[in-house]
Amino acid sequence: MKRVLAQVALVTLVLALGVLGFKGLAAMKKPPERTVPPAQAPLVETMLAISGPFQPVVNGSGQVRPRRLAQLVPEVAGRIIWLAPEFLQGGLLKADQELVRLDQADLLVTLAGAQAELEGARAMLAQEDALSKAALVEQDLLGVQAPTDLALRKPQLAQALAHLSAAQARLMGAELGLKRSVLRAPFHARVVRLQAGLGQLVQRGVSLAELASTDVAEILIPVRDGDLGLLDMSWGQGLRLQPEESAKTGLADVRMSLGGEEHQWSAKLARIDGELDPRSRMVRLLLEVHDPYGLESSGQPPLLAGAFVKARIPGRVLPNVVVLPRAVIGPGNEVWVLQGESRLERRQVEIIWKDRKQAVLKSGVKAGERVVVSPLSNPVNGMAVRLLPGEATEQ
Repeated sequence: MKRVLAQVALVTLVLALGVLGFKGLAAMKKPPERTVPPAQAPLVETMLAISGPFQPVVNGSGQVRPRRLAQLVPEVAGRIIWLAPEFLQGGLLKADQELVRLDQADLLVTLAGAQAELEGARAMLAQEDALSKAALVEQDLLGVQAPTDLALRKPQLAQALAHLSAAQARLMGAELGLKRSVLRAPFHARVVRLQAGLGQLVQRGVSLAELASTDVAEILIPVRDGDLGLLDMSWGQGLRLQPEESAKTGLADVRMSLGGEEHQWSAKLARIDGELDPRSRMVRLLLEVHDPYGLESSGQPPLLAGAFVKARIPGRVLPNVVVLPRAVIGPGNEVWVLQGESRLERRQVEIIWKDRKQAVLKSGVKAGERVVVSPLSNPVNGMAVRLLPGEATEQ
């Protein structure tokens, strides 16, 4: 028994000495040195600011409308006995084209009566004129020094003249009524609404059709108030183009998708509308498109009234400006510029004009400076950065 206990104690002692020896060797060994890599400056992408002329384009959209609307209203009553073949719903009409003829039978009777009345008035005037002259001779023979007007039949003569004037006026009215029995188009037009049929008895003052002009179409384009300064226009009676610049800056174009294709029409910037848009509170410019239905040309589809179109209005050329991507401009109109070769500098810029893609600067960035275009995480003034290899070789 004593021998077994001695063996166990010996094994325990050997294990304890081994553990102590391992710990001692481990304590004597030096730990490996940890090397911390130096922090690298963030890599950024930049663009070179270039100064030069730039022509902004004011974009907008609006609805096409006719320049003029008119009601075709008869001024005399009668029955419709003839309608022009083009006088249909949606039909295109020419200016002064005959559209409707009314029955003239009653008007011809009135005209004949007015002519007869005029002849009678002329005969009465001739008779009274002869009687007046005879009265004057009679008064001379009687030796009357100052005959009265009644003795000379002057009141009767004046009455005959008045009857003649009234008969002439009635004849003119009858002729005018006969002329008005034929209704004509007041201008080049399209029939918007038609309420006339062959054989229909129409009354004076009742509309037969609504006509919309086809010579010029108008489009109201809402724009921001600041965009007005980009257009080469002057204030006068409303907003109008400079006469010498009308051929260049007064031109615009409108576009519309029709039949699966996009079509374009030339337009003219005519004037400013007389009020602000009540919903958007924006200024509305009025564009005019000549011959929107292509009546004077061929190969162009019609610019239909009521269609929604997009408009592009070129502005005046801005000299010596810097143009940057819109995404580069941060809150407060700030950009980051590369100072020297590796340091960031915050700049506040003054923007003349911008759209969804570009921003035109008046000041804040000079030509030849590099502007950071890549996104930055928590940038600060003076922060060190690295350029892309290609940009670094350009410097």
